Amino acid sequence: MASQLRKAKGRRSISEIEIDRHIGQRVRERRIILGLSQTVLAEGLGISFQQLQKYETGFNRIGAGRLYGCAELLGVRPEYFFKGLEGSDSGTPDETRSDEALKLARAHYSIDDPAQCQYVRKLVQAIAKSDT
Repeated sequence: MASQLRKAKGRRSISEIEIDRHIGQRVRERRIILGLSQTVLAEGLGISFQQLQKYETGFNRIGAGRLYGCAELLGVRPEYFFKGLEGSDSGTPDETRSDEALKLARAHYSIDDPAQCQYVRKLVQAIAKSDT
């Protein structure tokens, strides 16, 4: 039994890899929405931008402490990164992960006037309804 545990140590299962990719994608999405470069976020975390790239692609797993730091820097709660995983209570549709959706969200967040934000939201909703 101990030898089996030693063999498995360091290897990630397919589901673990999928979770790491999902969390990395959520980090990337939030970073882009806020208009941060990989370099800026990486410096805030005290890591290289190459390491952040590995986190965002799911190549490397983000540890709990580092994930907490990401949440603080990105202005979200840690559970944000888990939304959309099977078994989580609220998911994000795949369509919202497109670059266009991220660009739209980033532009929306850059509007300072709440009345204009509401106007833009209503406009987008009206256009979406007319396409269906």
